[in-house]
Amino acid sequence: MNDLATTAGMSTSEVIEQKRRVAELMNKVLKENIHYGIIPGTKKKSLWKSGAEIVALTFGIHGEIEVTKTDLENGHREYEVTTKMFRNSDSMAIGSGAGSCSSMESKYRWRTVKRFNAETKKQEEDRIENPNLQDLFNTVLKMAKKRSFVDAVITATGASDFVTQDIEDFEDVLSEPEPYEAEIEAIASLVELKKYWTANKGKGKKFDQKITEKKTVLEANQKENAKS
Repeated sequence: MNDLATTAGMSTSEVIEQKRRVAELMNKVLKENIHYGIIPGTKKKSLWKSGAEIVALTFGIHGEIEVTKTDLENGHREYEVTTKMFRNSDSMAIGSGAGSCSSMESKYRWRTVKRFNAETKKQEEDRIENPNLQDLFNTVLKMAKKRSFVDAVITATGASDFVTQDIEDFEDVLSEPEPYEAEIEAIASLVELKKYWTANKGKGKKFDQKITEKKTVLEANQKENAKS
């Protein structure tokens, strides 16, 4: 039986078996840098959404979400998401998780612009408030959903001994996000993306990877729009 036992009234043997199954998943199924990562400076494994989906599938559970939207000052927005986890077999509630995301987070709030300095006669980069916040709201919502889902899976399966929350919750601690990430996220067309890449190429492998990922998304959106 793959369904997760209810956490209410579990026997000692059931708890041990559940922990064993989580450990087996971590050791034999989930792969580092695909399903989880290691937080720099620690040995703690950080569960990613792809890994949480496998854990949920293995234990026969699914999530249902509730979303709260809050409009903030200066056009910013925050989403708070609660994910309640249920057993597939009988729809019994077995746990919940919470996650939030806001366009005030640095990687969404700021973008980099190039200005010509007449004194130095050089192009210089400057960080400004993102003027296209509305373009990011869907991304912010998806991030809140992801954080909530990962938290819910960890809670419902008792996996916190083995993994912690999604690594993006530690981004402010680990490293400052690259300014171009929000810029790329805000691009709405393949033509605009090509112009941006041409003007900024040479920033390294991570930059090229972000461009490729955005291109894939835009191409998929273009095909979807063509169908409708």
